[in-house]
Parts: sequence; C-alpha cells; structure tokens
Amino acid sequence: MKNGKNSKSSHPSPSHDQQRSNSKSLRPKGVNETGGQPGYEGKTLQMSPTPDKIIDYDEINFCQTCATNLENVPASLFESKQEVVMPPHSYLIH
Repeated sequence: MKNGKNSKSSHPSPSHDQQRSNSKSLRPKGVNETGGQPGYEGKTLQMSPTPDKIIDYDEINFCQTCATNLENVPASLFESKQEVVMPPHSYLIH
C-alpha cells in the first residue's frame, strides 16, 4: 500500500498488504495426482446432426472490428461450436 499504510494501520484488507504474496497458495500440496480417475473413459457431448439454427457467416461482408471489406476474401472454416440452451427452472413449492 502507499504511504506505509497496511491493514493494521488503515482500513484496506490484508490481501492488499505488500509483504503478502497472492501468487503462493496457502493450501498444503495434496498427495493425489491431477486429472480424472484411472480407467475412467470420459464422455464428450457430440454435435447435433439436426441443429435448430445454423448461422452462416459467409453473408458477412465487412470486418466488425475495423470495417475492412471482406467480399473478395475466401471463407474458411475456422471453428464450429454448438450452444445448448437449457429450459428455465420451474419451482414447485409445497
């Protein structure tokens, strides 16, 4: 903190004291390895063969950031992704 102030001499929280480093974890190192359980085959959500909506970006004629004309630039598939929309929750109160 500026002007020699810290959490003992002013109102800022102890996390803002200069002598305390936030980059070092205070938790002890565990004995378990990181990652999933041994032998467990994970599952990946597959893309739907019949999506409800497809957005075609070939129709975009200019860069939305710098307004450069993109009409003569050939399109290429950079990435495809799928968004899953969950229905809203309904609460049942007894």
